[in-house]
Amino acid sequence: MLSLLFWLAAASAAQLVVFVWPIVALALTRGATWWLNLAVVVLLAVLYVDTAHCHGSQRWHCVGAPVTALLFQHIIWRGTHYSLKELKANKV
Repeated sequence: MLSLLFWLAAASAAQLVVFVWPIVALALTRGATWWLNLAVVVLLAVLYVDTAHCHGSQRWHCVGAPVTALLFQHIIWRGTHYSLKELKANKV
């Protein structure tokens, strides 16, 4: 159980660092760090658009991609906890 919690925390932190932090960092950093974060944001945008193109999705959906990283941090929606079993069975 402890191992599962560790990996859950690690995966959540990784999503935040990779998909959310570069966007937030544009408002908080200056100089070379700002340019590096801008490069990461542009690269992520290119990858989002390319993935959308390959899967036949609308390209404008990529705007919401960083928001999904925030949504994936919890499986509690409007005060209701959904178990992984329910989510996998698509019974919610």
